[in-house]
Amino acid sequence: MNEIRILLAEDHLVVRNGIKLLLNSQSDLNVVADVNSGKEALEILNSGLEVDVVITDLGCIISMVCN
Repeated sequence: MNEIRILLAEDHLVVRNGIKLLLNSQSDLNVVADVNSGKEALEILNSGLEVDVVITDLGCIISMVCN
């Protein structure tokens, strides 16, 4: 089975670490990057890192649009 590469964007460190731990506990999921803002998420995506799924919270999306 192919591994699903995930970019995790969450501004609360404790929440981000918990979600990352949960996702990485699954054999077919791999958090390849985790960031604390929408801006950082866009930078990662623009860097060429290949991801299959982006998981983010509303606060990170708003920071991408409003900042």
